[in-house]
Amino acid sequence: MIKDLAMSDMKEEFGMEYLDDQAFPSSSITPPPPSSRRNSARSAKKRPTVPQCLEVLTERGDHLHRSRQRIQETRLMVEESELEASRLKVKLTRRQLQDQAKLSKLTQKKLEAYTAMANYFSSAQKLLPKNVADNVVEEQALDPLALVVLNIPE
Repeated sequence: MIKDLAMSDMKEEFGMEYLDDQAFPSSSITPPPPSSRRNSARSAKKRPTVPQCLEVLTERGDHLHRSRQRIQETRLMVEESELEASRLKVKLTRRQLQDQAKLSKLTQKKLEAYTAMANYFSSAQKLLPKNVADNVVEEQALDPLALVVLNIPE
């Protein structure tokens, strides 16, 4: 009985056809029906042929290759956009520096003009009576920077 159970387990596990009853005459166990065997699903399906396997593998390989290409293209696009962003940032920084330089040049010119005006007014104050020189300074000095250059309190 134990021998028969062991043989039936071996048959199920390894998919072996049932052994001759002649090899084991005391065996009265019938082989299990094909539907209850573990390998019945495998035996019912046809195994794919080599060309079919190659076709499936080729399709999967092509799909993998296309996916890798898309990933590479996406990475390149990201790198290009990062480079473009850094270029724009550099351009913006350059433009800001140029604008600051222009402003500082304008400020420098303005300062020079106010200094010249201050020199003019100081020389004019010496020539004109005090009340006339003060009126001229008040009319001309509207910019706070000019007031600083001329040392006039606001």
